Amino acid sequence: MRNALLKAYRETGINITQAVQQSVIFNFALAKTKFQLESNLQIGGVKIPAGSYKTMDIFRTKVSANMPKILKFLEGLVKSVS
Repeated sequence: MRNALLKAYRETGINITQAVQQSVIFNFALAKTKFQLESNLQIGGVKIPAGSYKTMDIFRTKVSANMPKILKFLEGLVKSVS
């Protein structure tokens, strides 16, 4: 099974070693970004007046509804930075 998978990768021109290395780098960068965003939100949460936490539910709903647009924007942003 392993050999068949490696063969399939080679036939499609994918270097499995590079793919794994890039995946590790990407996931590490993603984890750092997530940590930074969570920290910022936690700090911001202290400043949010009591009772206005319903805003977070509204925000989450809007983010979910607009996820395709958000992902397209982020993809463009990443391409422009790299």
